[in-house]
This record gives sequence, C-alpha cells and structure tokens, in this order.
Amino acid sequence: MDWQEQLITVYLYVCKHYEKNLWVYCQRMSNHADLSFSDEEVIALYLCLTTKAI
Repeated sequence: MDWQEQLITVYLYVCKHYEKNLWVYCQRMSNHADLSFSDEEVIALYLCLTTKAI
C-alpha cells in the first residue's frame, strides 16, 4: 500500500468515527482557523504525520 492509499484509508476511518461520536471531542483551538480544510482532513493528516504512516 503506497502513501496515498494509506492516507485515504485513514481519512475514511476518521470520517466514519467523526460522524458517529468523535465530533463531540474535537475542536479547533485557534482564533484564526483556516476553514478551507475540514476537521476530518486535519485529523487524518495529523494521525498520518505523527505516526509516520506516510
């Protein structure tokens, strides 16, 4: 599995759990939040980059 497939897999996993109950616990902590990215995209990128999945 290449890095694009891993990123897509993580993104779909995050979306599934974000819609169910994760949205209650997640909040952007910036007054200058860039809303051109969804919360799901930010979480997926964070998980991939911090776990070195990519």
